[in-house]
Amino acid sequence: MGKPIYLAWRINYSGCIHLNPPLVDLHEDIAAYVLSGSLLNPFPLKPFDIDEPLRHADIPKYLASNTRLVVASIFPMIPWYSRGGRISYKHYPSLELVYAGLDLYRNIVLAHREFKLVLGRDQLQGLFNEKNGSIGLLVGLEGADSLRSPEDLDLLYAGGLRVLGLTWNYNNKYASSCRTQIDNGLTREGLELIGRAVELGVAVDLAHASGKTVRDTYEATGKPVIVSHANTRSVHNHPRNLDDKTLEVVAESKGVVGLVFIASFVSTGVPDVSSLVRHAVYIRDNYGVDILAIGSDYFGSLDAPLVKGLESIDKIGSLWSKLLEEGFTREDIEKIAWRNPLRALTAWLK
Repeated sequence: MGKPIYLAWRINYSGCIHLNPPLVDLHEDIAAYVLSGSLLNPFPLKPFDIDEPLRHADIPKYLASNTRLVVASIFPMIPWYSRGGRISYKHYPSLELVYAGLDLYRNIVLAHREFKLVLGRDQLQGLFNEKNGSIGLLVGLEGADSLRSPEDLDLLYAGGLRVLGLTWNYNNKYASSCRTQIDNGLTREGLELIGRAVELGVAVDLAHASGKTVRDTYEATGKPVIVSHANTRSVHNHPRNLDDKTLEVVAESKGVVGLVFIASFVSTGVPDVSSLVRHAVYIRDNYGVDILAIGSDYFGSLDAPLVKGLESIDKIGSLWSKLLEEGFTREDIEKIAWRNPLRALTAWLK
């Protein structure tokens, strides 16, 4: 990999230095935002080249935040009317819906020259060598429930899929999820599936996976554990956050965990940036800064509150500033922003 070209900092009119490193966001549900239409959107559906003030992210915001890579997730879902009368969307494992997500991301790239579809390691690394910086989209699937068999991964790979989440919040034929009652880890088909992922060069995402699934995957592949969007259970006890045993596996594998901005993952009440930074400090102090990354989950819970001060990607500078206040160095912040996730993804892709 050549020497990266990027703007690591900028100076405002008062002479204060503001960090602006390249950014990798390990999880955004752009497809869910578009495909859900007006059902749950608190902001209008507009083309991505428009700076919509209430929207979590769009091209102007990506450029302002120096975003170089987004893991653009496909979450198979349908609109749903619950027995309690709540209109929402429901996880609905369907290969057709996954194909719709793949088509959607291809169309976004074709419509906007600022985006580039990332299909391999060389393209991924090239994003950080470009002077003007394209915004890479690395397409992922949130949960393997839609795959009828491990062979379906070949079809999705041909369509551009490069990141595979083994589970969502339910157990499936491949693995146990983070909400399982009995943690059986990977199944026989799950082992076959991750073996095929390694052969193809598809990164496995273990957000939503159980502790044993995380350990089994690392032992079977020897690859860095990628948990795209989660915080730490020791700071805030949420079933989607990682316990210390799982964080130990992430550190042992030289993997990454992406800090998530959904308020309910951070603390009770109304969490702010300082609340999120407490998770980063805990991980740094106990497992090292080399496993920290960002996985905002923007667009993932359109009706759920976000951390106050991180309502959109262009506000990411407030996180960098707060990390500096808590003793993180500029080198640490570059690791969190892009070096750590780039290292982990590069180990998986071909």
